[in-house]
Amino acid sequence: MSRLSVYHQSLPEQPNKVLCHADDITRTLAEVGVGLEQWPVPAAVVPGLDVAILANDSQTLLAPLLAQGYVVDEALSLKAADAQGLALRERFADEFCLNGEHSSLFLAGRGLVSLHIEDYVYEVLCERGDLLTLPAGTKHWVDFGERANMAVIRLNKPAQGVTVRRTGDTIASQFSRLEEWT
Repeated sequence: MSRLSVYHQSLPEQPNKVLCHADDITRTLAEVGVGLEQWPVPAAVVPGLDVAILANDSQTLLAPLLAQGYVVDEALSLKAADAQGLALRERFADEFCLNGEHSSLFLAGRGLVSLHIEDYVYEVLCERGDLLTLPAGTKHWVDFGERANMAVIRLNKPAQGVTVRRTGDTIASQFSRLEEWT
């Protein structure tokens, strides 16, 4: 089950709100323009599944998103023993934004997606079946953990452009890492 903690950006050690009920999480995120839905994921999808197989086998599942103009940006799939986990953590560790709408479908495992919206940070623990949709320009960072154990498909709307812009803000270093959520 997903969880959400909401912090004022000046108090990273004390959340204003902690939610565990799916409807409450969805409603709170919708208030700031972020979508969160629960999608059924086949049991055969596991962390570490070959990304080509993952992308190919997910085409039927992704059909509604593809019909809305999304394209698969990348498929990520690692087991906890994979050496690339630390490199993946570093890649997403600093705050960035995309100039187009972006969705991430968590097919297996988990990841902590932190959204910096106005004066607040929304930490969303995403797990199997969570589809998180961010509006264009949403500042965020992602942590899959020291030993990433997940399968995620990232999608973008190419008509809006897919430029990644690092904000240069060091706020991400002040907030939780995935290991603190277990």
